[in-house]
This record gives sequence, C-alpha cells and structure tokens, in this order.
Amino acid sequence: MNEMDRVTPDTIIYAPSGTRRHAILNGVADSGWDYAEWSRVQLFNCFELLFQYGIRHIILPLMSADLLKEATPNYTEYVWDWVKWGIGSEVSLADYERMKCQAHILLGQGYPVLRNTLETIRATHKPERDRYIWYGITPDVSASWIITLNLIKQLDRIPETPDQAVKLLYGLDIPSPKILIGFGKPAFQPAINPPFLIRGEMASYWSQLPGYSLNEGQLQSILHDYWDIRPTWQRNKDGRAEDVLKHKDIWLEGSILGVGKRLGNFWYPQS
Repeated sequence: MNEMDRVTPDTIIYAPSGTRRHAILNGVADSGWDYAEWSRVQLFNCFELLFQYGIRHIILPLMSADLLKEATPNYTEYVWDWVKWGIGSEVSLADYERMKCQAHILLGQGYPVLRNTLETIRATHKPERDRYIWYGITPDVSASWIITLNLIKQLDRIPETPDQAVKLLYGLDIPSPKILIGFGKPAFQPAINPPFLIRGEMASYWSQLPGYSLNEGQLQSILHDYWDIRPTWQRNKDGRAEDVLKHKDIWLEGSILGVGKRLGNFWYPQS
C-alpha cells in the first residue's frame, strides 16, 4: 500500500451514474427506500476503497439537474429526502466516524433545503481528520455559479487567484483534482465541474460498470495508467514523432473515443 500511496493524487472526482441499473443487476428494486439504503452502502464501500489508496479529497457529484427533470413514479419525489438522508443520517455519521473523515457539501450554504443537513454533518469537521468527502449538489445547470457569484459578492475581499477562491468559497484548501472517474458516455456537465476546483490537468476515465461499483482491480488499473502509461510528454521531442511508424496501421485507423452504440435503452462504447 505504501507504494500506491506515492502514486495516488490527493484529490479525485468520483462521478458514478447508472445506480438504478446497478441495483437491477444485483436483484434490488430501482426505487423506494430499499434502493436508497442499498445504494448508500455501495457508495460508502467506494469511499472506503478510495481512502485506503491514499486519496484525501473525494469530490462526489450526488445530484444533477437531470434527476429533478424526471417524472419517474416512486423516485423523483424522494430525491431530496434520499440526498439528505444519505449525507446526514445516523448510519452515515457512524461511517464517517469509522473512516475518520469529514463530510462537506460544496456550496451547501446556498441551498436552504440542506440547512439541517449542513448542521448535522458539522459534527464531522474535526481538525484531526484529514480525509474529506465533498458532496456536489446541482439542481439546475446554473445553480453552482449563481451561488458562487453571490458568495463572492459577500466576501470581505475578492479572491485574486483560483486557489484563494477555493479556500474562501469552500473553507479549506482543496488540491486540484488529478483524476476523474466517471460512468457511461464521456461527457462533462456542471455537476462534475464545481466552480474553481479544476485548476490544472485532469486525467479522465469512464467506467462502463454502472452505479457505485468501483472495485480494487479497476482502481489499480486507473492508477497504473495515470502514473505509468499516460505520461508521454518529453521536453526534447527530437525524433519522437518517427516512433509513429512502428504502429502505422493503428494510427491510420484513427479510432474515436466517445462513439457508441445502443444497448436497448442505453449507450455503450463502440470499442
């Protein structure tokens, strides 16, 4: 584990989706409180795995605008209740204590519906805990930036750098995320791009295992790629381009990441 600690960045964005598909594949109903309780357990298992590998800040987009646009019976009307329960229930507080981590809601002060939840998770904000879960809530596509701009107007001093903005808006220094682990279609949304948090290059990986299904094998593969495969930049590029001739057929084929096919109701990568 010590070797892995050296290669693991401080901060990642973990943006799973397809939780209802995950439930169905595991014989769990895709709505109701049984679904919520089962999903919470799977999510916290993922938190624990990420912490075990040395990650200190986990940014988790928990609600996107699309959820509130749905008209799915026995689902949409419970979304806010599930979010508040999942973040601030007694069982979640016990898990934060067990994992020795803090729980925060990014820009949570801008959502009156979360006022009680914010107060509840304040109990996790203990200085001796240096692991952090940052929940992202985006009920509409512009909400985060509207809240951010309003908060900046209220500050005693205007931040002069992105790092200062992060500290003033979120209350702590959050290192820029180096890895994004998403799901499904490679697409960026406001929910996975909280204001000012991405301040440098971020390697992006898109799992096709639905839901909170991140496992150790997947995580090890991602970290291996991030550390050993992706770093191809060279300061002196003299003669570097000629290496393309060793794999000429592959380069001339020119595959496109992001092109997919339909699997019933869903998208899946072409290759």
